[in-house]
Amino acid sequence: SLLGQSDPSSSEPLVKNWSRFSPVVRRNIIVGLVSNKSRIPTLFDALESDVIKSSDIDRDIKQQLLQSQDANTKQLAQKWLDAEIDSDRAKVVENYQDVLDLESNDARGFEVFKKRCAVCHRVGETGNAIAPDLNSVQNKSEADLLISILDPNREAQPNFNVYSVITEQGQVISGIIKSETTASLTLQQAGGKSQVILRSNVDVLRSTGLSLMPEGLEKDLSKQDLADVIRFVKSIKPLEK
Repeated sequence: SLLGQSDPSSSEPLVKNWSRFSPVVRRNIIVGLVSNKSRIPTLFDALESDVIKSSDIDRDIKQQLLQSQDANTKQLAQKWLDAEIDSDRAKVVENYQDVLDLESNDARGFEVFKKRCAVCHRVGETGNAIAPDLNSVQNKSEADLLISILDPNREAQPNFNVYSVITEQGQVISGIIKSETTASLTLQQAGGKSQVILRSNVDVLRSTGLSLMPEGLEKDLSKQDLADVIRFVKSIKPLEK
């Protein structure tokens, strides 16, 4: 493979064709880049030119670079990989801090979940298993859950980022890549609809760097609704192993 060659410039074609790669391939490329000190500058050059986005990189790899013993790598990681905070969303989060002080009720929260969250999240027999399993957020604090709801793109996970596919016919299809084979991709959209696209019919495959969870949910939810749904999420019992 190109990443197996000794010349660091051999990885440049991979970066050049980044928009065509699926999440699994992208992660493999990034792992290959960061596992070789001579290739790490290629990653930061791609981040600087906005070919690769910070949201394309898994948290464990970000931490590896942020904690690097190499001063230059650590400095560049702090520049390009530290939490990217949208100032407008940050203001919304700040204005909603009093949500955390409200008396809340998990039964009411379940009703909010069914109306606003179940289109992408599943709990028990309710909802669609598209977005991250809510059992995975059990260790998050109420404050962190509030941020996740109000500023969903702050720490969007690469495997749950929305991808946009432009077909050879010019059709644009967006969704999370649910599965892939050497011959096709399956995109899953909000509401549970899936669409299979042949790789031979893909002209461009591009990560939007955005979560499927939309910004602005607070426009349709009261502060009490937010407090209740956070209480409900915290009440979800972990799955038995």
